[in-house]
Amino acid sequence: MVISFKNTKENKVYRNFVDNPLDRKALRAFCAVYSSAIADEAVKLHKRLIYYPTAADYNRVYGGTLNGIETMQGCKDNKPFVLKARITQGYRIFFHHLIGESDFLLTRNWCGDFCAIEKIHIIEANKHNYNL
Repeated sequence: MVISFKNTKENKVYRNFVDNPLDRKALRAFCAVYSSAIADEAVKLHKRLIYYPTAADYNRVYGGTLNGIETMQGCKDNKPFVLKARITQGYRIFFHHLIGESDFLLTRNWCGDFCAIEKIHIIEANKHNYNL
């Protein structure tokens, strides 16, 4: 899949690290914002997302695991459709399905077709553990 990131400080730190995990400066910046415990898992998830051409292909392999791509519940019809994937049990990334170059799919238009998801726009990698 093609991955883009919302332009925020946290996303820049996340992107810099997962794109170049051997860069010590990027690792330090990542650990200052996120938990160092998720560093390896964040890189693995990012590599997997890039490797598979669509969300359906990704979910065929990882859909039954902790890291499957899921829909976020509670999205309003007129808002952009939100998907999520777990980095670890307690940490998640949230992203929009991009249609075209920069348009987001609206929730009301979602028909459950993971095969159509080839471009994602990461809006947030959460900094808190949902398990706590």
